[in-house]
Amino acid sequence: MGLTPERGTEMFAAIYPTFYKKYPAIKIEPIELTVKQQQYEIAQGKIDIGFLTLQSSQKTNDEYIHICSEEIILGVPISHPLAHLGGKLGEKLPSISLKCFENDNFAIMQKGSTLREIYDNLITGEEIFPPILLETRSCHTLFDMVVEGICCSVFPISYAKHNSNISYFSIKQNPVWEIAASYKKGCYLSGAAKEFITICSDYWIRKMSPSL
Repeated sequence: MGLTPERGTEMFAAIYPTFYKKYPAIKIEPIELTVKQQQYEIAQGKIDIGFLTLQSSQKTNDEYIHICSEEIILGVPISHPLAHLGGKLGEKLPSISLKCFENDNFAIMQKGSTLREIYDNLITGEEIFPPILLETRSCHTLFDMVVEGICCSVFPISYAKHNSNISYFSIKQNPVWEIAASYKKGCYLSGAAKEFITICSDYWIRKMSPSL
């Protein structure tokens, strides 16, 4: 089973006990891989199923089962001159162009990640190239950098938390990615695998709810 770094392993740790109670005889071997690595391994038949975060344009010809969609948002330090225009989690976030932040430092994901590809497309579309302060593999780090007042960042809304040191915006282009399960085209998906996907879907429904 392929899992994305950080969020995939967090999900697995949270839901595996529920799955194990129903299927104690089934052994799962989780492997932490990037989305593109998972797609390659799935196409080669080396992993049975992968859990990915990606946009439609990033999909291969293998099978994908939609789990949920997630908005990519902008976080800025509360000390930023435009922070007062932002909003809070649980409310409809004000929309803003990244062009308003073209001279601000950003923390972003490292190259090779699907989130970095989304970010690069966003700034290219605005014809801006904000200074990069930090490149990381962790969305938690992106959030923490903003909370500490160091820089701005773009990250999935599930990593956002209620915090008085950060102001949130929707991004003008309304970027959204999909959380999906993927398996090799033409292959059979077992009942246990389908059940794991169902448990995974329940996890993400809870994760995306601001009230939970």
